[in-house]
Amino acid sequence: MQGEKIDLSKPVLAIYDIRGIQNYIFRTNRVKEIIGASNIVQDLFETILKESVDSVLKKESDPERYRINWKQYTECRFEKEETVQMEVIYAGGGNTLILYRTRALCRAINRKLSRLILEKTYSLGLAVAVTEKTKDYMQDYHKLQRQLSNIKRKMAPSNLTGNFPVTRQEDSTGYPLSASYWETYGGRERKCSVSREVLYKLCYSTEEEKKKFDDMVTEKGRDSMLAVVHIDGNNLGNRIGNLMKEKGAEGYEEAIRCSRTISNCISRAFEGVYERMIEWAEQWAKKHPKRPIRSSIRKIVSAGDDMTFVCNASLALDMTAYFLKEIAKEVLYQEEGTKVNQEIYGLSACAGIAYFQSHFPFADAYRVAEACCSNAKKRMKALAVKNENTAFVESGLDFQICDAVSVVEDLEKYRKKHYELADGTSLLLRPYIIPRVGHTIKELPEEYEFDSFVKLQREMNSLPKNGAKRLRNAYASGEYETVLVAKQLESRGVLFQNTLIYLEQNGKKIARYFDALETMEFFIDMGREEDENETMDGAATAQ
Repeated sequence: MQGEKIDLSKPVLAIYDIRGIQNYIFRTNRVKEIIGASNIVQDLFETILKESVDSVLKKESDPERYRINWKQYTECRFEKEETVQMEVIYAGGGNTLILYRTRALCRAINRKLSRLILEKTYSLGLAVAVTEKTKDYMQDYHKLQRQLSNIKRKMAPSNLTGNFPVTRQEDSTGYPLSASYWETYGGRERKCSVSREVLYKLCYSTEEEKKKFDDMVTEKGRDSMLAVVHIDGNNLGNRIGNLMKEKGAEGYEEAIRCSRTISNCISRAFEGVYERMIEWAEQWAKKHPKRPIRSSIRKIVSAGDDMTFVCNASLALDMTAYFLKEIAKEVLYQEEGTKVNQEIYGLSACAGIAYFQSHFPFADAYRVAEACCSNAKKRMKALAVKNENTAFVESGLDFQICDAVSVVEDLEKYRKKHYELADGTSLLLRPYIIPRVGHTIKELPEEYEFDSFVKLQREMNSLPKNGAKRLRNAYASGEYETVLVAKQLESRGVLFQNTLIYLEQNGKKIARYFDALETMEFFIDMGREEDENETMDGAATAQ
């Protein structure tokens, strides 16, 4: 109640969420700034939390009074030992949960945290929700989540001192030019003016990292296609809540043990699959030395089940599909020494890919990838409901070529305008589903599965390039033009006789080959077995 006196001596549970990370990273189109921002946020909260605790509780104090590195332990000491002043329960999914012995200590550390975030990033914000600790962990946790949602909804963007009439403004951030640094340009040193935020990012970026990022483009000095991939776990919030109830994790000790196990499993799964994906791409590159592809991949964001990376456009579809197939082999819960129950605890995720030229704003490309991921989630959830299996959502994949700024504003409206014809015919089959091995989806044509998309790609890649482009362009002109081009290709023997050009779904026509034709220029089919000495039919196909 308003005006009610708060007891600062009682234990509290607090949840933290750093706001604006994606915008902070992708606000610019300069590679060095993106890399620096990514490096800053990588372990930002863990670093500033330790610094804040050291400042408030003093470094010389007994280190056993607080526990930050929660990954090393499954047991919670806070409940058993009153000398423990604070303990991180877990960090995952973008949130960090912490127990404090007193609300007064929580407030002191929060003040320090907010100040350090401001000093180290200049523009990121911190959302914090705090509730008095009871004996029921789940009740406290749900109360915190509701508070945090309300706080984030009402929270204004973190805008610091802006420009005055006498100051110059930086284009990417809009902040005043208040710092300077020296950079090498054309073999000569020159002094550049930047905002405080950009200076921090540049300090955390190296030329070696920038070179690795530059290696993603096919031909340096020219616009090349890149891809940003955004991956997010499916339905984990509900599944974790159900799992906690199943394990009877109502009290703090049981709940903390269970939540730490879950968080560690998810983190290891996503990081492990990412590393396997990198290794798979490197092995493929070694087997295909004559393929003109740059295999550099740069992870930008990694937070539990939320991952974003940038790569050469030609690698994106194959690697993302590999990631989603591999994540389905992992689990969200496994106690040490026990057998994995894949059927009950299996993981899944959805991914969005945005293809863009190297001059296209990274921030806009990321937003498109995020929208594609959300679109894939909608279809996968709808399929789960149809199959009466709302507990598990299959993995899905959607993608979009960013060839206009309007695609960033509203993906759904953009597609309705550019991919739906006047007679209601849709050019898009995507999003595609990537089901678990051995699982079939009821009432779903096989054309909606990613493996079918790959088959269509192989079929279209066998066409002469000119013929494939004609068929792609004909789809946009309507059925008459499309059928005419298809018949011409059939007559020349480059397309199978009576090829099914359109599908019928719920009384609506859908272009069967358009997705494959639109992406054929940067699809290299890494999953196909082939001769290692095989060269590409034209280097531009891999570009």
